Amino acid sequence: MELDPLSGINNGVLGIAYLAAGQRVVGRQHILRAYDFGWPHTMAMLLQDYLHTGDMENARELTRIDFVTRRYVLSTEDAQAYQAIWDGIIEGDMSATKLAKLIVQYDQDPLDFFGEYLAIGDVDAVLDIWSKYSYGQNFHPIRFTFSPSGRALVEHPRFLDIGKRFNYTSAWEKRGYPMGCERVSDDLGDHLSCPDWPE
Repeated sequence: MELDPLSGINNGVLGIAYLAAGQRVVGRQHILRAYDFGWPHTMAMLLQDYLHTGDMENARELTRIDFVTRRYVLSTEDAQAYQAIWDGIIEGDMSATKLAKLIVQYDQDPLDFFGEYLAIGDVDAVLDIWSKYSYGQNFHPIRFTFSPSGRALVEHPRFLDIGKRFNYTSAWEKRGYPMGCERVSDDLGDHLSCPDWPE
């Protein structure tokens, strides 16, 4: 950022870091700046944050501006698919079953819907999708995970399996678990507990 404060990717990744630290206002500012500088890829993070805080007005506006234009290079049919899905999510009228049917109906790749399943709170579906990702795709889900909306995902017992698959766990065992989390064993099994997670 010191070398190039006008870089979209620099602002976007810094925005993610601020969200992860619970500094929502400055995080959102950097993500919007990244969008203005031509790097829209963290707008999905901003949408998740709006949904997490119940800010449906801004969430709705963001899907109109971003999801059907700059986040994806879409055909008209694909844009309509994303619009229909996000309208249902924002209106609270989207179940995992309905989402799966829409993905099939609009002939979409289920691996592209990590954020949508996270938005409706279906953590198992999120983990199912993530388990099918390749190493090269891994930045996409990890930036969703370490944000205020990602706590249920990180505390899920299956998350440690993801950590092992992508070689995070060995690093965490040496350096400490992220976001102040601790590894515990209880009635849920072996998992992370994150009581200091940002709201």
